[in-house]
Amino acid sequence: MDRNDQELVHDIEIVCMSEECQGYAESIENRLLALGFNVDILFPNSAIPAFQVIGSIAARGVRFALCIYRHHTESGTVDINILQGNQEAHNNITVEQALTLLTASSNLPPVKKPLASEIRNILDYLMESKPLTIMEVDKMIKYLVTEREASLKQEYGDNIPRNLEVAPVGPVHDPAFRGVKEDLQSTIMEIFKEINTDKNNALLAAIDDITKSGGDILKAVGGPR
Repeated sequence: MDRNDQELVHDIEIVCMSEECQGYAESIENRLLALGFNVDILFPNSAIPAFQVIGSIAARGVRFALCIYRHHTESGTVDINILQGNQEAHNNITVEQALTLLTASSNLPPVKKPLASEIRNILDYLMESKPLTIMEVDKMIKYLVTEREASLKQEYGDNIPRNLEVAPVGPVHDPAFRGVKEDLQSTIMEIFKEINTDKNNALLAAIDDITKSGGDILKAVGGPR
């Protein structure tokens, strides 16, 4: 171990109280690494009391200690100790609660999950001006639509504007086109309001007849010959 490694202070140290918990501890470590934390796992001597281990970790400047006992693997929980500043202990909280607490306490912004390898490859092809297959184009469109939906939810919550609900894929879905369409519909409704009731009803009945006739014509054309 060189000097730089010796001087490295981790954000979080996971204290694994039993070798049987190693797999569970490593799964939590991977999630913390994905969030941008600097993490290490310790396997202390069972003869050393837990409070002494945690005290030693705190003295090295580590901000958080996660203690994992065998019962945590069964319940999907952990013990968290905030070691610097206002020291706190949170015992038997779920892993999701622990991740939320650690992210909030560390002032680290949430990190988005990394791009899937196939999406990265497609982006590389685009950057290199390489042609894409139809399947690759479809994958990219689906990825962007999914990202768009997540952004809409984050920006508007449950109050997403109607003209933004459908992704602008293709000219008929373009927001500008939908805006013109909505303006046209509004103008038509204004015209209907200016027409007296009898004429309005007659016009609507005529439209209904045309619609039904059109349906019959399409059925005749598309039916068996």
